[in-house]
Amino acid sequence: MAISKVRALALLPFTGRGSGYASAGDNLRAFAAGLATASTALKKYRDGGEVTPILLAPEWTFKKKQDVYRYGELGEICEGLTRLSKQYSDLLIFAGSILWAIEGKEEEKQQRKFNFKNLKFDVKYYYRDYLIVYNTALVLRGGDIVHIYHKTHEGLDVDLKQVRAGREVFAFDPGEAKGEKYWKAFKARCETVDASGKNLKPVIAHTFEHEGVTFGVEICADHCNATLAKAARQPVDIQVLVSCGACFSSRGMAVRRGGIALHCDGNAEPPKNEFGFTAFVVDDDKKPTIPKPSKDGKTFFGAKDDRVAVWDELLALC
Repeated sequence: MAISKVRALALLPFTGRGSGYASAGDNLRAFAAGLATASTALKKYRDGGEVTPILLAPEWTFKKKQDVYRYGELGEICEGLTRLSKQYSDLLIFAGSILWAIEGKEEEKQQRKFNFKNLKFDVKYYYRDYLIVYNTALVLRGGDIVHIYHKTHEGLDVDLKQVRAGREVFAFDPGEAKGEKYWKAFKARCETVDASGKNLKPVIAHTFEHEGVTFGVEICADHCNATLAKAARQPVDIQVLVSCGACFSSRGMAVRRGGIALHCDGNAEPPKNEFGFTAFVVDDDKKPTIPKPSKDGKTFFGAKDDRVAVWDELLALC
């Protein structure tokens, strides 16, 4: 059955400068606590089976405190998220984003840790003397990875001093972070990408189909550069933005009239993070009215680390 009504909710951790976790395991445990709070909160609304709960988390939800996650840790996070998605199978989860890197001289044992063997990162191709940094969003439902998307415009994802020194690049970035040539090479290798037993579109695709609905997803600076609006062949049904500092702009909107726009931002600590979640039905696909961030219209659950906001009004696609 096609998605027709949406209950929107968001995890609201602070993911800005100075945040992060000591390990992927700690990060997953914090995310699991947020999902548990979200599941409890949803029971209070008693929605019927015709309502699809969509949960968002902000950019850099998965971020290491002192470094970036490596390839093996990416595998640990992917495996953990699929387990959690299976546990909370009613949720369509936009799990924020993961900041990680393939190291030029990654140890063999780190490569073997990633058990999603069909996710076609050709690690040997990247053997160089520098770090290639990615910011990756996963979308999950019922224990499956529904979609994978990589951010394509750098925005505080790397240290540009290290880029200029030739020590790292931000994958896919067409500008100062120097990742465009890797984007082109990677794109050529990703005509078929499979992470959970299903055929998926290339991982740099903004849009995907799920239960009769076209979704468009962006990470922070991509929306500032209107990448979805430029890439989408036609307006999407539901546009999702996960960020740490960005907000919806008219220039970047790519959702049809009567469609739904969802945004979750992690750039503020409590209580200001209550402004970091927005959901609305779009009134005009040419010049949409974008509501100002507000703490109104939603109910909050949990404490600091597992803070969840639930949009009080059901959103109906029309």
